Amino acid sequence: MKKIVVASMHKDAGKTSVIVGMAKAFSPSFGYLKPFGDRLLYRKKRLWDYDSAVALEAMGVDEQPEDMSLGFDHSKLRFMYDEDQIREKLEAMVADVAPGKDVLLVEGGSDLKRGISVHLDALSICRTLDARLLIVLSGNKDQIADDMVFLNNHVRLREGKLLGVVLNKMQDPEDFQLSYGDLIESLEVPVLGSIPYQEELTYPNLRYIADI
Repeated sequence: MKKIVVASMHKDAGKTSVIVGMAKAFSPSFGYLKPFGDRLLYRKKRLWDYDSAVALEAMGVDEQPEDMSLGFDHSKLRFMYDEDQIREKLEAMVADVAPGKDVLLVEGGSDLKRGISVHLDALSICRTLDARLLIVLSGNKDQIADDMVFLNNHVRLREGKLLGVVLNKMQDPEDFQLSYGDLIESLEVPVLGSIPYQEELTYPNLRYIADI
């Protein structure tokens, strides 16, 4: 089973939307996890991450959203688990969702460093699971260019483990290409695709409003 960690440099980049889009666009059977939840919902004495619920429903995965996350709170995770136990828990979660799946999509936290003190940041999860890393970038053209140069210069993974980046919510792809095309081509960061900005996709889901 292939494992891909989907991460972002900043909050609200659109990771969940990209994950759902990938699962719907391609034929393999996809599994999903979000080890460190950060959009907490509490209903009927159950805790789960909202993104997990959205992704599972959209992907048609027969799993419970509360089982997709190891935890939500830094202090509780630090009290309950050391680094080796975190690794064991992650591997057990993967084993639970793996049967019948061709690809496992693991959603990272709100940004690239989220969860690093409890070994649940995107890069740590990549190393633990021997997964490839997909980064979702969004923002204005200057922010995206800065993020790509940062990834190129400072994010170090074993060879071949950086799958690439998806440019999300692009306001003006042609202007971005004109301004930064030469720079982007000089980097060792593969650009896998570009998704144009659509205002309607930024509106909160009615179910989410009802749940909160």
